[in-house]
Parts: sequence; C-alpha cells; structure tokens
Amino acid sequence: MGCVAYIFNNPVAGKMVRTAMEYRWNLLAYHDNPHPFSKKLRKDRCRNVMRIALRKVDYFFNKGEYLSYNVLKNLFQGLDRDESNQLIDYIIFKYNFLAFKDLEELYDGFGKMVTAVESNAGSEFDLEDEYGDHSCYLEMLSIVKSLGYKGSSLNFEKISEESKDSLFWILKNQTHAKSSCVNKFLHRSQP
Repeated sequence: MGCVAYIFNNPVAGKMVRTAMEYRWNLLAYHDNPHPFSKKLRKDRCRNVMRIALRKVDYFFNKGEYLSYNVLKNLFQGLDRDESNQLIDYIIFKYNFLAFKDLEELYDGFGKMVTAVESNAGSEFDLEDEYGDHSCYLEMLSIVKSLGYKGSSLNFEKISEESKDSLFWILKNQTHAKSSCVNKFLHRSQP
C-alpha cells in the first residue's frame, strides 16, 4: 500500500500539485469521472473535427492498438484548447490501465484510498529524489513555450548548443531552478 501512495504522490512531493487528485497523469481522478480536467463531452454537440477525432480514438481502441505519436498529432489538429482537453480526458479514460477494483479492495474503498494517499506526500519515505522540487520544470516548460518552442522544436536534443546556452540563461534567470535542473531540462551535460 505504501508503494501505491508513493507513486500517486510523486507530483505532490515534487510540488507540482497540492493533492494527488489534481494531477492528470497519475490517472487517479479518472476513477469514476470521464472528464475530470475538461468540460463534459457532449458528442452530439461537438464540431465535426472533434467527432472525427473521437471516432479515430474509438477505432484504435477497438482494434486493441495504442495511439502512436503520429496518430496523436493528427488527432489534435484543428481542435481548440477546450476540445483538446476533452480529447485528452477521453483518451485517458478510455485507455486507463489502473485496476481500480483491486486498488479499492486493497484500501477497503476508493474514498479510503484517496484519504490514505492524501494523508502523506511521500516525505515519510527514505528515498532520495535527485530532482527535488519538480515545479521548476513546469515553469521552464511554460517559458520555452512562450518563446515559441512547440511540438518538435521542444526536442532539445536537436537544437544547437548555442541555442541551449541562450535558453539556459533565460531559464536560470526567470525560474527558481537550480543550474543542474536547467541542464537536465535542456538535455545537456553539466558544463
């Protein structure tokens, strides 16, 4: 049970969110809610581009196939921000792999599991986390996106060292990140 709480609380321990339920990517909020991070999806009121994207997701899911990066890129073309969030929630809920029934049995109910998870934030584990405060990564991501880095240009392994050096100083001066974290974010070795 401690392992479950530790995993769900990684973003809490990293100060990315206050509670585990607030973090979309640990899947906990999808227990019985298909849209915890978006407006309720009404397929009958969707734009055509959204209906096509939903049908494609259903097609791949029904074939037992995962969504490749190319398929995902295609799915989100033409969607606005609200639709994108609805599609993300739709995909996560549909492909969610967590065995909620097993987790509920382990904790004697989902509510008790959430209470147990939220009663600790990982600090009671003696595992050293080399990154510490993960919120700096969210800050850096926001800054590089505001500078125009999007999609494939966010692959820092493919940009020049000169560009990385320039970004390093921008991120170092505009965030609370340590130099080592900025270098890790930029996928470069320590100078």
